[in-house]
Amino acid sequence: MRINLLVVRVPKDKALVQKQAIAFVLALAGTLVALGFWTNLVFSAKASAEESLAKGKTRLEQLDSVQKKIDEFEAKKKRREQILEAIKKLEERKAGPGPYLDALNLVLPPDIWLTELSAQGSALTLSGNSFTNAAIAEMMRSMEANDQFKDVELSIIQNDVVQKENIKRFTLSSALKAVAKLDEKKTADKAKQGAPAPAPAPQAK
Repeated sequence: MRINLLVVRVPKDKALVQKQAIAFVLALAGTLVALGFWTNLVFSAKASAEESLAKGKTRLEQLDSVQKKIDEFEAKKKRREQILEAIKKLEERKAGPGPYLDALNLVLPPDIWLTELSAQGSALTLSGNSFTNAAIAEMMRSMEANDQFKDVELSIIQNDVVQKENIKRFTLSSALKAVAKLDEKKTADKAKQGAPAPAPAPQAK
């Protein structure tokens, strides 16, 4: 008795091939899906990196712009300080002895000769001799009218005789306007630097 096994084997082989084909297709599909996902992930990461790079570049440009403005401000501030320092030195030179000595030569009457002159800060003291009281009064009026002096006062006046000539020994005091103005400015600047910051205004409830 013979049994034909070929008929049974063929369907079984065909089913196996179909299963293998389906498995291959599924594996291929899974691979393609994974590849697509990975590709999408790579492109997303690349886009994110490019966006971050662009933002970083923009931020860097903004910082460069801010730094340039800071440099310009510092340069202007330094230039302003140099100008203020030059003005200060100029004011100090103007407040020196040159201007008020020249002014004294202009206001000094012919009947008066000075014997002593001293200046300490803005206070000027000068002593001299005169033949008349009128000459001393004239000198005081001329000093008050001059732009270098203020608060001119007669401190001492005495009668004396020199080589049989009657003279008046006198001492005047005065304030130097330029020096006094400079001292006032320095005092005001120190007061501003040492002044406490103003308290904030109370908020309305």
